[in-house]
Amino acid sequence: MESGAAQARVKRRLGLVNWTKENAIAGCVEVSRDPSATAAERKDARNTILLLVGAIDGFTDRDGEDNMRPESFVQLYPNSPDTPRLQAQIDASRTIEKSSRR
Repeated sequence: MESGAAQARVKRRLGLVNWTKENAIAGCVEVSRDPSATAAERKDARNTILLLVGAIDGFTDRDGEDNMRPESFVQLYPNSPDTPRLQAQIDASRTIEKSSRR
């Protein structure tokens, strides 16, 4: 995601509280609108927002790192040692979303 100053701004904005999807999006919105952020930081923040809302499956950030939705990772790398952990996160997220709709 963001590095350096942009990451510090997101952490300050969130007050190091629970890192929820909504908090992540709010932090990224702040970075994407911050005039002191570099163009690359703003672009990564916008792409991260699109990733979090499900508009894109993934992107390569300015450092060359691949960022993708956990669902996409699980489909692309079913034999990865990280897959069980990500699948558990996906399942937990779906459970939380279902319970919040009630």
